[in-house]
Amino acid sequence: MADEITSWSRFEDYIGRYAGEVDLLDKEPLKERFHHLLNKDSLLFFQRFQVAPPIEIEGSIFYNEGCQPHNCGMDEAALVIDMSRDIIYAGIAVKGRVKIYAEKKDTAYPQRLREWKQKFQAK
Repeated sequence: MADEITSWSRFEDYIGRYAGEVDLLDKEPLKERFHHLLNKDSLLFFQRFQVAPPIEIEGSIFYNEGCQPHNCGMDEAALVIDMSRDIIYAGIAVKGRVKIYAEKKDTAYPQRLREWKQKFQAK
């Protein structure tokens, strides 16, 4: 387990870079675990993660979000990794309806994910 947590440290090199530029979703330990987490909903995520700002890390929280071209605000996706707790979270908004995915059935969502989800409830 310690090796997996340590391996998140190289993700800190991605701050300010774009997910597509660094092939983020093809990097381990994220790739396999992310696909396992989303399973059949992976395509929904990828469709909504096409237009994305630079990657952010605040403390031990890795954050990136994206949207479907021409549908920002309604069809979006978010990826959050709590690198210290070794938990991956994803959010998918389809026409403004949000579904959250979390490893280990965790419900103590990081603040950034709660803020992302909140913006759809305000509409």
